[in-house]
Amino acid sequence: MDEKQREAILDFAGTHNLSDLNEALGFDIQREPNSVLSLLEDAAGSENPDDIECALIVLSAAGIFADAALLLIALLELPWHRKHEDVAHALQILKDPRAIDALYQGALSKHDYLAYDESHGLARKCTWALADIGTPEAFEKLQLLAKCGNPMIEGHAQQRIDAWQKETTRKGIKGS
Repeated sequence: MDEKQREAILDFAGTHNLSDLNEALGFDIQREPNSVLSLLEDAAGSENPDDIECALIVLSAAGIFADAALLLIALLELPWHRKHEDVAHALQILKDPRAIDALYQGALSKHDYLAYDESHGLARKCTWALADIGTPEAFEKLQLLAKCGNPMIEGHAQQRIDAWQKETTRKGIKGS
């Protein structure tokens, strides 16, 4: 991703002018999902945190779609960027069971840029994503998190366990 593209993406985040963004990127983000995936993949390989931020903005503008799941799972596991919470939220939207292990690990992960966050917002987002996936495996991971030894993470997980039955309409797997 070049600087002109980065600037256009960040401008788009403020103005939501899709035609300017498409022009700067050289493709229509809503008609060319493979180009969006390529942008996300290139960002993951760049080891540039700004590229990750920009690629996630483009993915969000294009509409988070199922084909992005494996790339998002990989991004959640990469330690060098600053958008783990956004990635966990995107995985929550997708409700893809393939993300269960990455979300569990994400809830337990520690990142220097989140050291200020005593409420463990990333863990909270990961527990919500696990709950919304809604499979028995996701429930098992929540149970493990509820006994992980960190009172804040345990509390987030226990809230999702306690609300499991009340939130069945949110779940990716109905009737779990």
